[in-house]
Amino acid sequence: MIPCSPNICKLLNHFANSCKIEKVYLFDLITKLYIAHNDEKLSDQYKYDICSDILDIFIDISYLYDKDRHQDDSESKTTVKLMYEEETEIVALRVMEKYLALVFIIKEGNYDRPYLIEENVTVFRKGLNELLNATMSALK
Repeated sequence: MIPCSPNICKLLNHFANSCKIEKVYLFDLITKLYIAHNDEKLSDQYKYDICSDILDIFIDISYLYDKDRHQDDSESKTTVKLMYEEETEIVALRVMEKYLALVFIIKEGNYDRPYLIEENVTVFRKGLNELLNATMSALK
């Protein structure tokens, strides 16, 4: 569907490796379908379901409390801590642009420096925008 999808996967892999992220998806906020994920093997259904659920929560809450979604919401984000018997994971959503969201799962022990992850999110956002703009220019 998206001509630059393999390149987006490479960006996601680099982002995940840099931040010790277990799983990362790039979702379309309108259709709630994922565009790309960070590894070449088939997606873990359980991880996908968790990421999809946080996307639903984010959309429901943002539409409930923010009726005027016409402004730039690229700073929107949410983070949820999931506690299991043996481990704790952080599930985070970061809006990339009006229609795209980055959703990732990271073990709590790897989330010890969230400011570095946020900086990497910013770098990923810039790279994604450059890639999408270059792709749009090439398609014209």
